[in-house]
Amino acid sequence: SCPFNIDQIDDIHLKLIYSDGHTPLHASPDPDLSTFYVVRVSVFQKGAVTYVSFDKSESPYYIENRTDAVIRIQQKPMGPTYQVTARQTIPFAWDDPYGEKTLLLRIYDTLHEYPLNFIKSRTPTTVKVKR
Repeated sequence: SCPFNIDQIDDIHLKLIYSDGHTPLHASPDPDLSTFYVVRVSVFQKGAVTYVSFDKSESPYYIENRTDAVIRIQQKPMGPTYQVTARQTIPFAWDDPYGEKTLLLRIYDTLHEYPLNFIKSRTPTTVKVKR
């Protein structure tokens, strides 16, 4: 996962990769998705003291593919690409929690961008694609 700043009061989710690279936490046909877990990092102050708290957490997002197509997702502008097979739901956390909060989605040969504020609307997204 990327570094975080303890001078900034914040709650972020970090994606931590198992050092052995193959200890699964959840079933996934994609090994990249089964070898991480999510930790919530809370940076807060009490008086003049800064505290950093680490708690194991559920993924802040889940990507649900309700189509018969394979989709590929990644955080913009770069980062690992994750494959979501047909009818699959996968956990998701930003690879860079301080980076751009835009999800890149590729289905067939069509690329779509979804900023976080669009994703948070929680309404299903219809994607028109060219086959």
